[in-house]
Amino acid sequence: MYGRLVTGKGAYASKSLFLPAAGVGFGSYLYYPGSGGDFWSSSPDSDNSSSAWYLYFDSDYFCRYNFIYRFNGFPVRPLRGFTK
Repeated sequence: MYGRLVTGKGAYASKSLFLPAAGVGFGSYLYYPGSGGDFWSSSPDSDNSSSAWYLYFDSDYFCRYNFIYRFNGFPVRPLRGFTK
């Protein structure tokens, strides 16, 4: 399965997390399954609880974006126990 292996820094350098390319859901549509994805962070917008920070990645890009409405269909499903 395509995705990104994210490895921590500093005290977390021995920790990693695999983010599968689950796609991006908006309404009843699923975009980019198998080639990219968005993932919610645990950081909501302090001014609007309907929004939160999220990560986006595809084969060329990895970025944290500020707030988007949380009703969008982004997965929260990192995989545990993944090995290279």
